[in-house]
Amino acid sequence: MANWGLFTTHSLVWASIDKNPAGTARQIGADFGLTERTTHKIILDLDEAAYISRSKVGRNNTYSTHPSLNCQLAT
Repeated sequence: MANWGLFTTHSLVWASIDKNPAGTARQIGADFGLTERTTHKIILDLDEAAYISRSKVGRNNTYSTHPSLNCQLAT
């Protein structure tokens, strides 16, 4: 039987960012078996779609989610 999941990688990354806004792409990706590069692409997608915002703190990015869009993520 093939492996499958209920949630998309985008929703998993979004949930990880919501839980830990200061997490790095490497840490976020490691939670779900994604490469850092794939995680960066997903973060860019989420930022372009306005599900998250990115800001620089020193050399690192921090993220914030937009609670008003939470219910739209699953559709």
